[in-house]
Amino acid sequence: MKVTGSFCQIVSSVACACAIATVAAAYRPDQTAASPTREAAKPGTPAVPLVYDGPGVVDPKAPDGHLMYSPGVQNIQVYRANRMSTPFFRTAHGDHPGDTYNHHVDIACWKGRLYVAWDMSPTGEDETPCHLAYSTSTDGVTWSEPQHLYPFNKGWHSRFYFYRSSNDRMLAFASGPYPTNNISESEKKTLLVREITADHHLGEIYTLIKPGPTYPPSFEQSKDAGFVAACREALNNRPLLEQADYGLLLGDRRMKWHEGKNWPGGQVPFIGGKLWVFGKAQSFFHRKDGTLISLSKMGFVSMSKDGGENWSMPVIPPGIVAGGGKVWGQGTPDGRYAVVYTPNVKNRYPMAVTTSDDGITFRDMRVIHGEVPPERYVGRAKDPGPAYIRGVAEWAGDARTLDKSAIWVVYSVGKEDIWVSRVPVPIEAEVRESVNDTFDHTAPGPRVPGWNIYAPTWAPVRIAKDPASPNHHLELADRDPVDYARAIRTFPVSATADISFRLNAAQADR
Repeated sequence: MKVTGSFCQIVSSVACACAIATVAAAYRPDQTAASPTREAAKPGTPAVPLVYDGPGVVDPKAPDGHLMYSPGVQNIQVYRANRMSTPFFRTAHGDHPGDTYNHHVDIACWKGRLYVAWDMSPTGEDETPCHLAYSTSTDGVTWSEPQHLYPFNKGWHSRFYFYRSSNDRMLAFASGPYPTNNISESEKKTLLVREITADHHLGEIYTLIKPGPTYPPSFEQSKDAGFVAACREALNNRPLLEQADYGLLLGDRRMKWHEGKNWPGGQVPFIGGKLWVFGKAQSFFHRKDGTLISLSKMGFVSMSKDGGENWSMPVIPPGIVAGGGKVWGQGTPDGRYAVVYTPNVKNRYPMAVTTSDDGITFRDMRVIHGEVPPERYVGRAKDPGPAYIRGVAEWAGDARTLDKSAIWVVYSVGKEDIWVSRVPVPIEAEVRESVNDTFDHTAPGPRVPGWNIYAPTWAPVRIAKDPASPNHHLELADRDPVDYARAIRTFPVSATADISFRLNAAQADR
């Protein structure tokens, strides 16, 4: 395939090609519920811990927001919800139909594998009984069948699941169950813990926080001194435990901003409804100057100069538009920074990335995931689109990524399916060189360099060898009744484009 000129060439499983152009439009948040500090402040200060400087989504109703795509990102489906019985769901009573609610995700990197964990329930959010599942991959593309991170209905979803201690122990967490049919964040007062060993096995289950007669024994009863030391370290890691909503797991050690009395007006601010208050689903990263940054739902940002002991008053900085689908920030292997989120207050799409050289001023909003497949199964609180985005936290493993050529983020789509995205590093805003892809020098397999890939489990995208010649080609297959394979090639901006490609349709009758 050869392209010279314009903007973005798209090939899908229905074999279409077109050029796309977008018009940049500024999208500024409503600041009325953010910080009482309104005067201009220098970016990087407590009044403006970070800032997004640039246009936002062009069309908030469009799945991709009519934004440019971040070149070379691969969207890979880890798990597709379905009602088929599988060995994972087998119980003493026989096969159980597959659970169709999949959400509450986290990702780690441990001993050469990516770990993805998530919550599974029969139909809807926060319903019981539920599974806490995990899957692993050595390349981020081929994923293992899901297994139980905790025994069925004995460990519930958390805002986070992984912690690697300074003595090289990997811990996996779960919220302790309690009698209810509607799991609530405000009631998750017990945290369970077990080890993931260096050879990828799961250890015995203990209680880390608030042990009780219905829970496993306290971790202090373990005879493994290294495991006990790792657990104590986790207990003293305030940012780790602050990830739980409202700082509940920290008790008196939590951020003071969870209490209304510490805010002007005596109330924790909320956006659009009291569910969306400051401090839900926080994530953390260190800026280049060493400052610890907290990001939470709705775009609240705070900063700490002492490692998380004291925090500036949370604000919604200029340019940040976020909703209830989580905001994720992290450093990248090339010494830069990325914030990944859905820049849309109402809808949980598109999923976009902004980048920064210093962790303060972010620019170049680009799409990572711009698809919103239809809901397949009825269920409570199933918002369409990608949500609950998380990358590998600073403490979530022995590495931040499988290699320095990419970062990985995990998320659910429609609260039905689990996906990861491989985002190439450096994260580029655009392609600057003309495109001339032949694929003949690309190894067969699912990695398609330079292309943006959307690959559901039942609609894979890969480089394949032509059986009748020595040539390689980009292959899109599709047996998904409601979704499709998609490949996008971005190319340099110009006034006109000459686009040519060869197409071999293996199926021509429908």
